[in-house]
Amino acid sequence: MNGISSISYVNNNIKRKNVSQPCFRAETEANIDTLELNNKKEEDPYKYHKYGLYTVAGLSVVGLAAGFLVKGMHKKVEQLYKEKLVISNLPESIKFEAAKTLDEAKNFAKNILGIKHVDDNFTLEALNYANKSIVDVSNVNKGKLYIPSALKYNSLEENTLAYVDANVRSKSFGELVINKDYFEDDFLSKCISKHLKDKNGKNLFAKSKDDEYICLGRVNELRPIFLKELTPIMDKYYANPQLLSLEEKLTLKKTIADMFHQSKIEANPNLWLKRCEKIIKDNNYILSLDEYQTKKTNKERAEYLKQVIKTLREECNHPISITIRKGSPEKTIYHEMGHLQDFGKNLKDIDMKQLETMNLNLIDNRWGGLGYEDCEKIWNKDKEEFKQKFPDLYEFLTNEESQQTAGKISSYAQTGIGEYIAETYALMVDAKLHNGKIADDIIALYKKYNGPMIN
Repeated sequence: MNGISSISYVNNNIKRKNVSQPCFRAETEANIDTLELNNKKEEDPYKYHKYGLYTVAGLSVVGLAAGFLVKGMHKKVEQLYKEKLVISNLPESIKFEAAKTLDEAKNFAKNILGIKHVDDNFTLEALNYANKSIVDVSNVNKGKLYIPSALKYNSLEENTLAYVDANVRSKSFGELVINKDYFEDDFLSKCISKHLKDKNGKNLFAKSKDDEYICLGRVNELRPIFLKELTPIMDKYYANPQLLSLEEKLTLKKTIADMFHQSKIEANPNLWLKRCEKIIKDNNYILSLDEYQTKKTNKERAEYLKQVIKTLREECNHPISITIRKGSPEKTIYHEMGHLQDFGKNLKDIDMKQLETMNLNLIDNRWGGLGYEDCEKIWNKDKEEFKQKFPDLYEFLTNEESQQTAGKISSYAQTGIGEYIAETYALMVDAKLHNGKIADDIIALYKKYNGPMIN
């Protein structure tokens, strides 16, 4: 569905009763031409690393050879459980203070957190970041949790800050890998610049009279607004990017990623439908949204709502904003630690007898998803085959209620059971640390899939 003509009936029916202009979030004071950010052909800045969950469903081995192979794998997986997935018994509360030397940070990781190996090439800032984030997760669990078997420090793809190695057939299973590029000033500066300035160096955000920074373009027809808590950092950035500390740059990078992620209307179209309905009702617009009910998928609904939002902006002078809070780089580690807790709790529950009968799709049934190459190929090729191989994952992906619930967290939480668990776990850790609350339906779905609870 392309262009406004797809909902031309909406344009033809827009009328406004004799009331005053709508009251909405402050318009930017600057007289700058709008930049259509959503037309840029670039990679989603919030794409997580698609780490190794390898399926061996296509393995064509017969007879005794197959039996020996699977039994061998069975023993290897059990060995990995014992070596890599061991509950740590750390102090219930660990006080973290940033180390002043690299040796001090390494000793903290090994002797306090019990991590067996730490790469020698870590920078002090990166290792303090990893240690602090793991301490947060440990403290909300009162010291009883699965700890990474190692901390690695490598270059990863641009949009990956960290990941846990999830390949249960690998010696590196359970290791936490930190992207060293994120702790290099030039890399971060370039990543931030391409989203806060255009190619001519012109600012893409402007400060409003409410002391918030408003995007001069649109993301999926929405107008992002950075809340006041980000204003000091944005002030410093636009005054002189070199004034920002590494921590502030990491915060901006995560905030920008959150902006793109939260602007994905397809994550929760019903939420945006309700918002459009409220705007129409509150401002006495005569605008029908009946066609929404004819759309069968979240993608179709999102495309329809984008056109509605565009219509409200162009025909009614009523742009729709989305507020963005300060990003927390630590949440990436919370997410990855969520994966690790999920592996520790649920890998052992897989029925090994089913593995021995060559039903080797059980791992991907829980920890695969859209965005993992093997699963996505089958999904795009044959939904029925996907359903047979990965019944739980299929049910999660096609259940509208589950998808709407997951979409309240993020669009990434909608791509698979394992990612929903990890995203929710990160939310739970953050809520515990800051006395936040989580919606009942999010917790109910989390419990349905046996997500690891925090103490």
